[in-house]
Formats: sequence, C-alpha cells, structure tokens
Amino acid sequence: MKKMILLSLLVGMAIVSFAQKGTMNGKWKEYKRTPASKAGVSNTDTLFLEFTDDSYKESRSSTMIPMRYGLKFVSGKPDLSDAGYTTVQSSAKELVVKDDDFTYYLRPYQANAIPVAGAIFDIGKISISDKNTSGKWEVYKRDGVLKSPDAMMLRSIEFTKDGGGNPSALVYMNSMGETKQWDCSYTLDDKNLTLKSTDFNDSYKMLKADEKETIIARDGITYYLRKTK
Repeated sequence: MKKMILLSLLVGMAIVSFAQKGTMNGKWKEYKRTPASKAGVSNTDTLFLEFTDDSYKESRSSTMIPMRYGLKFVSGKPDLSDAGYTTVQSSAKELVVKDDDFTYYLRPYQANAIPVAGAIFDIGKISISDKNTSGKWEVYKRDGVLKSPDAMMLRSIEFTKDGGGNPSALVYMNSMGETKQWDCSYTLDDKNLTLKSTDFNDSYKMLKADEKETIIARDGITYYLRKTK
C-alpha cells in the first residue's frame, strides 16, 4: 500500500513538472511597467523574455544579444532569480516580474527570433569630462553571454568623492539574483574605466562616452549606461 501511495505521488509530481515546462514556452514582451513615474518604456529599454522547456533568455531590446539562464519552477512559477527578477504571478496570458526598481508586465508576442550575434551599435566618440564622472549612471541594457552563472554583472555606478575629496564611486552589481554594493576608487581615461574595491580590481574598455551615454565592455559583456541624476 505504501509503495502504491509513493508511486502515485511521484507520478503526480512528474505530471506537474511536465505541465509547468510547457506553459511559458515562446516569446514574451513587456507592455507595462510600474511605477510609471520613474521612467517610460522605450524600444531600447523594453524587457523581452523567451522560454524553452529548460531555459530562458532575457534582453532589454528586441535586437540585443540575450542572456541565457537555466529554467526551474518554484511553487508553480518560473524562477527568474538568476536574471535578477522575482516572479509575482504567471499564467498563459500574462507574466508579472519585479526587481529592486520596477514591476514589469509581459504578454506573449509573435516576432522573429531574437538575434544571438552581431554588433548592434556604432562606436561613438569618447569625450571624457566632469560630466562623465558626476552623478549616477545606470545600466539600461547589456549585450553578451555570461561566462558563468555566478558572474557579477554591473548594474549602476554613482560617482562621488570620499572624505578626503578623492574620486570615489558607489558600485552596484548583480550576482545570482542578488544586488550587492561596493565603495570603490576609480580611474577613467579615453581607453579604460577601472573600478577598485577590497574585493575586485576590474577594468572596463571604453567604447563610447559623452554627457548622455557611456558604453563599456568587460569579459564579453557590453554595458550601456545612462545618467539618471
């Protein structure tokens, strides 16, 4: 009798797991974001997700190179923590996820496959000035593929000065679904941005810098940053 009960439970779990695997397959596109007062949704900062049975891709543009992650379900909902999102609710018609800043509402959509290779921007001018090293700069999209699932991804940089008036930066990074912050010193020229903390000494190649946008690259990932304050 106990064997029959155990077998029934295992079969039931397998059916649930199998059913979950197919429910999200396909492409999903953000159609709404809250709180709306923080920022509008543009075609260069729209969340796209694409699901298969055992993985999903995440990008912030229909033309950028997506990040791929393994897919698992927790309490019947897709776990997107590796990409930095918490799933609020999911169904065949709507997916709602959130991060530290926004709640994103997505619907299925039909479109050509998200490209997985190719340059998507022309390298712009590099014009270093005080405007590049003041205020907060946030990553609004990324290109590339993570080398390992626990790799740290740059999220934002806030340029300040320390108690002695020396250049410093408050740096936020995402890793394994968590956001961490570091106080860093930095150097910046027309070739590299170097961020140094007690835990890392990372150098990013400068691809573009002006008063509106900065593009940097490191370890196969290209980061697009805009000044937010």
